[in-house]
Amino acid sequence: MVQQYPQAPPAADLYLAPLYIKYAISDEQYTEVEHFSGTLRLWCPGCGHDSVFQHQTDTGRMMRRAFTATQPLPGQSSSLPESEIIEKNFRCAANYKHIAFFALSIHGGTIQKIGQYPSRSDLTQPKFAKYRRISEEIYRELVRAANLAAADVHIAAFVYLRRIFERLVKDAAAAKAAANTSWSRTDWETKRMGEKIDELALHLPEFLIKNKAKLYGILSKGIHELSEEDCALYFPIMSAAIESVLDNEIERRTQLIREKETEKALSKIKI
Repeated sequence: MVQQYPQAPPAADLYLAPLYIKYAISDEQYTEVEHFSGTLRLWCPGCGHDSVFQHQTDTGRMMRRAFTATQPLPGQSSSLPESEIIEKNFRCAANYKHIAFFALSIHGGTIQKIGQYPSRSDLTQPKFAKYRRISEEIYRELVRAANLAAADVHIAAFVYLRRIFERLVKDAAAAKAAANTSWSRTDWETKRMGEKIDELALHLPEFLIKNKAKLYGILSKGIHELSEEDCALYFPIMSAAIESVLDNEIERRTQLIREKETEKALSKIKI
């Protein structure tokens, strides 16, 4: 049985994909990847903030040819080689000394990222610091998820993403219980996750409420049913979704603080 691989994403997304995930690649996609000269938006560890990284001329191509079999696949008239290593270098637009490097391997009609610098952990972990405003535990669990994914342990990474989801729900339940002493948390605990979230609509971020079934369903399936390969494929999407939930939660809390401060100021006006 021939193994089926997902189709490769656009070149810019492929350079940012997890390591060692194989994708099927077409002749057109190979050309796009090989000649990619665009920009990537990455966290720059040197600058300490997001930055645009610009593609640099491929200085390693002559050395790379020694390890490249450029013949096309049997029965194929395209330019897609049987085996090749593609290396791309990028430099930070804010500081030319800050570099990013990516290595992609093409073999047998598939492509996968086999190396990068800085590491995925270095590119993602610093941007999570803002989530300390929600809780230190959520920040630590998001970092653990990213580190596990960078180490190619994606089912375990899904566990931490689901823990973040469930922690937000539990924190919302605690907030509702504090605001409404007549509310029964005991009864709430017996309900399904979707029903629990519906009861906490005033205490949860909108993005989580709108996508509750899909988010929790995929995270749970990733832990109990999906393979490591499936979890690796879906992790970037699920991680981005959890980050959207957390960004939405920061906005919600900021708005609540702003409203309370405004109400306090209004109460001081005596007319």
